[in-house]
Amino acid sequence: LGARVLIREHFARVVHAAIAELSDWKHECRAMALLLLRNMMVYAEEHCTQHTELLLTALHAFICDDTNQALAHIAQQCCALIASNVYPLIWVHFLADIAQHEYDEHWLTMLCLLVSHCPPKRLHLVSAHIINLMELLSNLQLVPKEHNNNNGNDSKQSQHVLVAKAVHKVRNVMQKYGDIDNCNVNHDGDADFVFSSMSDSEYDGFHLEIFDETTSAA
Repeated sequence: LGARVLIREHFARVVHAAIAELSDWKHECRAMALLLLRNMMVYAEEHCTQHTELLLTALHAFICDDTNQALAHIAQQCCALIASNVYPLIWVHFLADIAQHEYDEHWLTMLCLLVSHCPPKRLHLVSAHIINLMELLSNLQLVPKEHNNNNGNDSKQSQHVLVAKAVHKVRNVMQKYGDIDNCNVNHDGDADFVFSSMSDSEYDGFHLEIFDETTSAA
């Protein structure tokens, strides 16, 4: 608990410095910075939410690094942590905006990883957005078609597998929980997004009261 509180209080101060180190010319510095980000995210949990766009943008350069599988694996672990702890609508909207401006296949891989590690009941709440985003990518001809056999590249094939798994998970979630418009998620406690810091055993932040001492007592 003490380590979690410490990281949460200082995460915003450290995250920018750590991300800056990701562009260092030394491989060791980049690797240590990426490990630092991952370890901080483990302790920060949902408190990294406000930095989601910054983190995903930084991880983009490493998510499909064929020259260094170790860094790519750590970046994928960071994506898994974001998917597990951050409300999914945040990263869905971010990727939807990217898709209309500067989208590339690395972002597609990141989307599939986020979907794969997002808890099913939370994913259910944004399943319609996920489908719309997948359709957008399909129209941009970034998502491989099932009937297209002209792709002999290994990375393309692995990406096709990731896309297929993500689509399969979304379909299963929709079949299991039904149409989001026809269910009342407020009566399903597990469907609600619950912050870990709301637990009585965890740090709840500080309490602030402001008193007006300028008025004199009657």
